[in-house]
Amino acid sequence: MDYSIKKIEYKDIESYVDLNIKCFKETYQDILSDEYLNNLELKKNEFIKEEQACFDSDNDLIFLLVHNNKFIGYLAVGKSKINKYLDYGEIKSLYLLKEYQGCGYGKILFNLGIDTLRKKGFKNVLIGCLKDNTKANNFYNYLGCKLIDCHETITG
Repeated sequence: MDYSIKKIEYKDIESYVDLNIKCFKETYQDILSDEYLNNLELKKNEFIKEEQACFDSDNDLIFLLVHNNKFIGYLAVGKSKINKYLDYGEIKSLYLLKEYQGCGYGKILFNLGIDTLRKKGFKNVLIGCLKDNTKANNFYNYLGCKLIDCHETITG
């Protein structure tokens, strides 16, 4: 497995947003509406501006997974913003392009997320995942994660 992981830099934001949109479309094509997924591309410039505006904030850390000089996945971690779990660290996003899933990269990103949050002093870690995202839920169960809560998220 030839790869590297880098902390996102300002110059990476547009490529990160492209990756984010592609991963989202691949991951949720049978879960979320086509209308919602198709609108992601239309909102690309808005997403780029949002990422640029909060780039230097201390809120979340974003790591990019690189293979053959191409971004193939990403991880975002930080302090949970869910009222019930404000003292938890959170793996906010962990996505891989479909062609790289099942190759061990997800576990590498997951472990990086856990290690990063532990170093930041969090004793507990939360991962948000859509209930209908069976593949991701199975992945997290395989890694030893347990369902602790369920709440409704409205998208679109």
